Amino acid sequence: MTLPNCNAPNSQPVVAQAQRRMSYAAAAVALALGVACAPAVMAQSANDTSASPAASTNPAIQAGPVTLLFGGFTELATIYRSKDESTDVASSFSGVPMANTEQANVSEFRETARQSRLSLLAQTEDLGGYKAETWFEMDFLGAAPTANSNESNSYQPRIRNIYGRFESDSGWYVMGGQNWSLVTLEKKGMDPRDEDAPVTVDAQYVAGFSWTRNPQLRFVDKITDGLWAGLSLESPQATGIVTTTSLAPAASRARCP
Repeated sequence: MTLPNCNAPNSQPVVAQAQRRMSYAAAAVALALGVACAPAVMAQSANDTSASPAASTNPAIQAGPVTLLFGGFTELATIYRSKDESTDVASSFSGVPMANTEQANVSEFRETARQSRLSLLAQTEDLGGYKAETWFEMDFLGAAPTANSNESNSYQPRIRNIYGRFESDSGWYVMGGQNWSLVTLEKKGMDPRDEDAPVTVDAQYVAGFSWTRNPQLRFVDKITDGLWAGLSLESPQATGIVTTTSLAPAASRARCP
């Protein structure tokens, strides 16, 4: 029978200290890269394609009466969480591990380029006081069964916003397609591509920011400067508004927003 050696050093505190040092180093790297990539983050809330093609500095192609305006950006986002949520760039505000769980004692560090974005605006010339436009915007936050964070880090593109709009010089417009909900805060008025999204690398934004991006049919009229009236008929399948249990299997609901 072998008795335990009470004088033998305990390696657990040493391992814990090493893990803490690694966590601090990862946090420092994430902070440094986050500061360096701040201009890319700002681009998410100030897309140059929100301007008219004539005023934009983005690459453009004239195709008859239609101007094609290209936009987007590349992004390397770094994420450090003191508690492991096992999520990607989108935090789960309702899934922060409790103190008595294993995940609460493990940190999480990630790098991702999935929020890199491509956009295209096709807009007609003024036709007797009216014009039409189509907006297409995509990123790489889709999560098909083949998506992975293994060797290839493969993620497919997905729809963010795709819609068409018919507008009048007098101030009214009709829009149909997928876009930010009318409930989403705007910088001014009710024009699309002018939403006041929080400036953050987190794809879930911040707690308290009310938003969805969903199919809709929107009617808006600018009555006068500073006064707009709008009505939006929107698809209701959004978590937090109605249950999605009967609308989609569980595997398709736990995805990036």
